Amino acid sequence: PRCALVNCTGGWAVDDYKVDKVGDTVEECCAMTCQMWNCSDPDNYAIPDAKLNKIGRREEECCEPICRSHTCEDGWLKDVTRDALFKPSNKQCCHQLCGSYICPDKWAKDTSRADLVVVDHTTCCQPTCELHECGKDYVKDESKAKKVDSTDE
Repeated sequence: PRCALVNCTGGWAVDDYKVDKVGDTVEECCAMTCQMWNCSDPDNYAIPDAKLNKIGRREEECCEPICRSHTCEDGWLKDVTRDALFKPSNKQCCHQLCGSYICPDKWAKDTSRADLVVVDHTTCCQPTCELHECGKDYVKDESKAKKVDSTDE
C-alpha cells in the first residue's frame, strides 16, 4: 500500500515527501506536528497555538522563546504576568520605568519618579514654562522656557 492511503491523525499530518512511498502506518507515512513535541526547556520555550498543527521535523521548528526567558534591560521592570507571551523584548515582557523614559517636547523629566512604572508622560514628566499660558498682565519670558513651573511669576 502507498502512504497516500494512510489517515494521518492524532498529532500526525500528511507528509508530502512520503505520499508516494510504500507504507501503511502513521510512523512510516506521516510527519509529526508540533503538538507532538515537548520543548526541552519548557521554562523558557513553548509552542505557539498557531504552530500546533504544523509539521515540525525538529524541536527548533516548533518551540519558541517566551518572556520568561527574557532579561529586562536597565530602566525596565519584569512583568511576570507576561511570562507566557512569545517574541520576548523589553516592550513585550517588561514595564518601562520613568528613569529610562524620554519626555516629549516642552516637558521635563521628574527625577524623583525614576523608579515608577510609566503610565503616560504625566507619570514621569512635568510641564515646563513653554506650556504655560501667561495671564493678561504678564509676558512670556523665553529665558525661563525650560524651567518647570506653572505660575506667571
